[in-house]
Amino acid sequence: MRKMLIPLSLAALVTPLFTTSVLAEDGGDGVESEVFAQRDIVLEKGLIRPEGVLGFSKYPGNDEIFVQIFAGADWAPTRNLQVGALAVPFTLSPETEYGNPRLYARYRVLDGALQLAPELGFTFNGANILDLGLPLQFTINKAAYLRVAPTLSIDLKAKEDRLSLYVPLSLAISATRNIYAAVHTALNVPAFDFDFASIPLGLEIGYSIGKGDAAYADLFVQVEFPSFLTPNGTETLNADSFMVGLGGRFHFGLE
Repeated sequence: MRKMLIPLSLAALVTPLFTTSVLAEDGGDGVESEVFAQRDIVLEKGLIRPEGVLGFSKYPGNDEIFVQIFAGADWAPTRNLQVGALAVPFTLSPETEYGNPRLYARYRVLDGALQLAPELGFTFNGANILDLGLPLQFTINKAAYLRVAPTLSIDLKAKEDRLSLYVPLSLAISATRNIYAAVHTALNVPAFDFDFASIPLGLEIGYSIGKGDAAYADLFVQVEFPSFLTPNGTETLNADSFMVGLGGRFHFGLE
C-alpha cells in the first residue's frame, strides 16, 4: 500500500506545479468547465452528461474475456442538485446479461476549494442495496483536484452482515486544457470484514473537446484492476482481474 501511495503523493505535489503554468500559457486564468480538473463535484445547472464505455473484462478463475457496455447519465436540475442513473454492466459476450440499474441523488452543501455533496443511491433488479455517501472534493489548484467519497452500503435483502464500506479516492490532473489523467483507487470492505478487504487501482487518460458555453466531450481510455491489492489475501498483488475500456463522456444543455 505504501509503495502505491508514494508515487501518488508525488504526482499530487509535483505535477500540478507544472500543469498550472501550462494552463496559464493557454489563457486559462478563469475556471473553465471543459477543463477536466476544473469541474465541480456537482454538474452546472441544466447540464446533462451521458456516458458510455465499451469494456473488455477478465475475472478471476475465468479465461474468457467479457465484452460489456457501461452506460449512465447525470443531470443537474438546480445549481446544487445532481441526479443520475447507471447500469453496470450490460454483458454482450460470451452471454448476454443485464446489469443492475442504480439511481442516485447528490446535493452540494459546501462549495469552494472544499466541496461537500452528500449522496443517496439505490441499486435495483434484485440487488436491493441502499448507499449513503459523503463525496468530498479538494481543489489543489486549477490543474488538479482530489476526490474522496466514503460510502456505507446496506444490503436490504441480507439477513446478516448487511453493512459494507467503500471509500473511493480519485486524483485528476489536467496536463493541458485538453489532455487529462485521473488515477483511481479505493478501500473496499465487504460486510465490514477486513479479511476480505481489497484496494482497486485504475487509470483514465482522456482528451476533452469543445467549449463550456456549448457542448463538450471527453474521449478516453480506461484501465482498471478491481482487486489490485488484497492485504489479507494469499496473493497481495493481483492483476488477474482487469477491465480495459474505451469511452465517451458528453456534456450539453448548459444554460
